[in-house]
Amino acid sequence: MGTELYFPEDDVPRVERLAVPALRGLLARLALARIPAILHICGDVKPVLPQLRVLASGLGRPLALSVDAMVSARTLRDELPGAIRVGNVDAELLRRGPPEAIERVARRAAEEFHIVAPACGLVPSTPPDHLRALTGAVCGRR
Repeated sequence: MGTELYFPEDDVPRVERLAVPALRGLLARLALARIPAILHICGDVKPVLPQLRVLASGLGRPLALSVDAMVSARTLRDELPGAIRVGNVDAELLRRGPPEAIERVARRAAEEFHIVAPACGLVPSTPPDHLRALTGAVCGRR
């Protein structure tokens, strides 16, 4: 299931008031039903790290957090140490290539993240060879 909530990065009060309670309820229900969930945050997570810590604290399982290409694994490791790190291969890099650059970034992501994934989704015009470069680098086939 995917859904989008947009809050400008500087609108932390609205995130606290609207998004955190809704996400806490949804993630808690999914956890009770033993349904895996990954929360994705586009953009810089730093302004909402306190809210993400609150969200993660009541789940009863680690928060799986997918992040944008601008977010470092170190930030997640330091600020949300129990989180499952998902990301953060730049979707535009995947679209435009070249495959060698995709492989390099994917290998780095495989070392720093628990799950390697495109940041902020996959651009529909991404060439299949670029996706093969990503998966091959992660799975050791290239």
